[in-house]
Amino acid sequence: MDVGKYSEYTTSLIDHLLDKKVDHWDSAVRDLTAKALHNLTSLAPQYMVDNVIPKLIEQMKGTVLISRHGAILSLAHIVHALAIEAQKQNKNLKDLIGEAPLEAIQSLAGVLEERKLYKGMGGEYMKQATCVLIEKCSLAGVPFHGQPVVQTWLKILEECSIYAEENIRSSAVEAFPPFFHEYFKVDTDEGKQTRDDLVARYTSGLKADQETKCLGFASVLGCLPKCLVEGKFETIISALISGLDFTSANCTWALARKSIVLAMAKLITAVGILPDADASTGVCRSNINVIYKALINALDDYTMDRRGDVGAWVREASLTTLQGLTLLVVKVDSSLLSEEIVTDLITRMCQQASERIDRTRKVAGTTFATLLHRKSHPP
Repeated sequence: MDVGKYSEYTTSLIDHLLDKKVDHWDSAVRDLTAKALHNLTSLAPQYMVDNVIPKLIEQMKGTVLISRHGAILSLAHIVHALAIEAQKQNKNLKDLIGEAPLEAIQSLAGVLEERKLYKGMGGEYMKQATCVLIEKCSLAGVPFHGQPVVQTWLKILEECSIYAEENIRSSAVEAFPPFFHEYFKVDTDEGKQTRDDLVARYTSGLKADQETKCLGFASVLGCLPKCLVEGKFETIISALISGLDFTSANCTWALARKSIVLAMAKLITAVGILPDADASTGVCRSNINVIYKALINALDDYTMDRRGDVGAWVREASLTTLQGLTLLVVKVDSSLLSEEIVTDLITRMCQQASERIDRTRKVAGTTFATLLHRKSHPP
């Protein structure tokens, strides 16, 4: 970026990235190339539209895996950058980029599916790249609202969110928040029905027979925006709390329980503290004790496997979630906290501060100190 801002170097740097780095053998270099092209787009937006995007679209259709992967990543980042540039110029993205690139993006998932490129060798690269494309197109506000491609993208993200490989899952989870925010609204009866179907599907997924599925669906529930959670908060939070219960099938699923706790933290932050509201809307008097007890009980997770004390992941996630929840509560209405809850909370934090794992002690100590010395807290 620092070198590219000089006009005599800008297009040469872009051409070098396009010709030499987009199809580099190392996936990390391909990812960095896409990010570099994003940064350079603001310096030569028309050059990107006229010269770079057509070449990337051709590479996306090719048979070489690394070239196809790099092209999708780069196109995703450039489209996002062009959307930012269009906003600065008070233009419509479609007017700036043209119809042909948008049609290519819209048909990409179907083409890859038809050519069976999501399966077999290289399928993971295509899934990860498609998740990034969905994320960036959502951030860019690409005008696909109400079109079949939105349901296609939703299906891909759902499949990737429960995939065995962590990098595929994380790419899908990162794409969900902007995707939901841009393409899902509940201001119509159809939108409300879609919301109900999504919540039912994801909450039932917490009862799956595989840890990765439970983990993935919990992560997706944590990505739901406020508009999709309102009216369904009680259903979602109850399902997540039930997912923390130990059974013979899930007793070793520490990662899934950690994901559930973190999803609870995200949902609580999204809906906020509403003392006198209905339980279906957010955290209120009628459900706050249940939420606290579930998170405090999670501090009893001492699951052990070949990796050691994996329950520590759950305990640490619970500590940070309890900290965030408590800070939100006292900011709004400290009377929501009962003496029983506070006593239990502080004693459990002290217990975790004396654990044998350094990392856990640090999290517990930091949480304890943050709550103790918070100036806005009531004495």
